[in-house]
Amino acid sequence: MQYHQKLEPAIRRLIAVHATWGSPLVLEGWALYPNTFEKDMKNVFAVWLIADENLLRSRLNANKDFYEYAKEPQKVLENYLYRSE
Repeated sequence: MQYHQKLEPAIRRLIAVHATWGSPLVLEGWALYPNTFEKDMKNVFAVWLIADENLLRSRLNANKDFYEYAKEPQKVLENYLYRSE
């Protein structure tokens, strides 16, 4: 959460600058929590793309670089999947 909170000022600046350009604005990122930014944006809607757990699991297993140096690789994979729900 600290990481997300540190990003908030930069995201707020981006929203403010873009508001002078017109619309639409598309923001993508896992650090975007709509309830955090709803007071900064008008006429906003969210689109959540959700991947199937089996798809995420197969992609993670195929990407050994993601977890190969972890002390507990299986725990890393499970935590990532849990966080991605």
